[in-house]
Amino acid sequence: MRIAVVCSDLGVRVPGTKGASLHLTSISRALQEVGHDVVLVGVRGHGDPPAEVATLLLDHPGRTSGLRRELRKIRFTAALPRAVLPSIAAFAPDVVYERLALFGVAGRELAGACGARHLVEVNALLAAEEAQWRGLRLAGLARRRERRVLDGADLRLAVSREVAEQVARVSPHRPTAVVPNGLDDELFRARPSRGSARRFLGLPDHAQLLAFVGVLRPWHGVDVAVRALPLIPGAVLCVAGEGPVQGELERLAAAL
Repeated sequence: MRIAVVCSDLGVRVPGTKGASLHLTSISRALQEVGHDVVLVGVRGHGDPPAEVATLLLDHPGRTSGLRRELRKIRFTAALPRAVLPSIAAFAPDVVYERLALFGVAGRELAGACGARHLVEVNALLAAEEAQWRGLRLAGLARRRERRVLDGADLRLAVSREVAEQVARVSPHRPTAVVPNGLDDELFRARPSRGSARRFLGLPDHAQLLAFVGVLRPWHGVDVAVRALPLIPGAVLCVAGEGPVQGELERLAAAL
């Protein structure tokens, strides 16, 4: 099968160090490893793209903020299909696998132009997320575009049951499957032994260990895990990361 993996999110670059960037590359590589022909379409990052996956990457248009940031996203998602359509049409995909992006309709348009099935990976309903946490001036347009993509997809792939339920409330008439995020066991293979790692952290061998790895942003809900610790006797929360809410989380933990 020929699969075009498409992401028009300007915050997800290839290559990149963000979790979303690693996920996008890993999905493309995994599809290829099980026998599919894959091309990855997205935003050019810093450095060379992964040599093992064919890529079509557009340059990032530059940073801005506020309404200009939203308009920049809209322009980019309009430019992406025009820029790559000749190459994607020649590739003749059977499936366009799109990571849902704010204002993003690029994968939908490419699938329609090529007569391909359209699968949409949903990690969150981004219009609502952006409106809640970052402020969104063009929220109505973002919601309409998101609904159009979800309504038109042949299949929506939600990363959790909760996300699938949110998708069904917004767009109830198309099928949704739950496909939890996987783990690249080579990338996260533990080098030290379990015991030595716990001793390095000053933890007893048999402590119940909860872990979060990632950027500390408010929508990740690490504060919920901190507040839940007193309900789990003997549990230890290990956080590997930094970010905007780090100070708030440290104060919350100190008050327990």
